[in-house]
Amino acid sequence: VQTCLPHCMLFAAVVYGIAKGEFALIVGSLFWAVLLACYSGGRLTARMSSLTHEHTTTKRLLALQAWGETYCALDFNSQFASRVVPFLNLTAFGIIFAMYGWWSYLIAC
Repeated sequence: VQTCLPHCMLFAAVVYGIAKGEFALIVGSLFWAVLLACYSGGRLTARMSSLTHEHTTTKRLLALQAWGETYCALDFNSQFASRVVPFLNLTAFGIIFAMYGWWSYLIAC
């Protein structure tokens, strides 16, 4: 859901912009869609490259991961990937809500 929902919401925003004739909404949604597609593609590429080399270092990586989870807290860089998509969504929806003057939604956002 986390990877599919942003793409669906941006597609819905483009369709809504076309239906209402809002050029700024269409352009803004397409801009965020391109950024999100680039980010998602980068994550997919990184995941696929790690899978191709998995057979050589699986035991070592699993031992290192177990040690890190036991003795180390997660740093900012390891949490960064899971925070980018919600940040992009909140920013995009904040801009859309501000454009339409929906201040109560903007405050909730």
